[in-house]
This record gives sequence, C-alpha cells and structure tokens, in this order.
Amino acid sequence: MSNSEKRLEIRNAVTSLNDLASSVVTECHAKCIPKPRDGDLSIAEITCLDRCVPKYMETLNLVSQEIQSARTKAAQVTVPKK
Repeated sequence: MSNSEKRLEIRNAVTSLNDLASSVVTECHAKCIPKPRDGDLSIAEITCLDRCVPKYMETLNLVSQEIQSARTKAAQVTVPKK
C-alpha cells in the first residue's frame, strides 16, 4: 500500500469517526436536552446523556452487523455454484 493510499485510508477513517461523533451528539442532545437553558445540565440530563451514548453505539453496532450479515447472505445466494 502506497503512502497516498494510507493517507486516504486514514483520512476516511477520521471522517467516519467525525461523522459518528456528530451523529451521537446530535441524537443524544435532541433526546436528552430538548429545551436548552442557561447554566449547567441537570442531573436528569446528565444521566440521560450517560445512558444515550452507549445505547446509540450498541444500536449502531447491531445494525452494522445485520447489514453485514445480509450482504454476506446475498453474496452467497448470487454466486453461482459450479
């Protein structure tokens, strides 16, 4: 793998992580802090955020696994056997 290919792979990984972080922040903020106010977060908001992030990540992993499984099954079905 050339240096430019490695750089592109790293850049794509960083972009994916940034997108994931942005999604988590957007979704969990909307769920846990529907009406932002001045000052600190309440205990309820902190607790919600503390639970939201792991649940979001777990759900994302489950969905990714299901998509990969479906792709694998589809690939096995479409490959003609000799």
